[in-house]
Amino acid sequence: MRPVTSTAGPRAFETAIVADLREAVSRYPADPELAALVDGLRAASPFFGELWSVAGTGQLTGDVKTIGHPELGDITVDCDVLTVPGVDLRIVTCTAAPGTGGADRLDLLRASRLGEAR
Repeated sequence: MRPVTSTAGPRAFETAIVADLREAVSRYPADPELAALVDGLRAASPFFGELWSVAGTGQLTGDVKTIGHPELGDITVDCDVLTVPGVDLRIVTCTAAPGTGGADRLDLLRASRLGEAR
């Protein structure tokens, strides 16, 4: 796993994902598979249980993240989550402003294929 840091803080992503799951449960309260998923996560992970007990509802909308690449070093990107109200679809885009070190490193990844799984 490659290290990723967020400007929103160390638990921001996990908190947002749990809040997003809580929102799904509120939209589909009679879904037994969704209820079983939450019950299983709460039983298996004290960390998830802690987040579930305090998380509100909401959606992940965006963040600035720094991804540690093993060969290129840190790559800072803007991550935006695109949603359509009422639809269970999320598209995540990660971009870097032109002329920044992050943009240069993303260009290197595209050109050299360093981003491919090995």
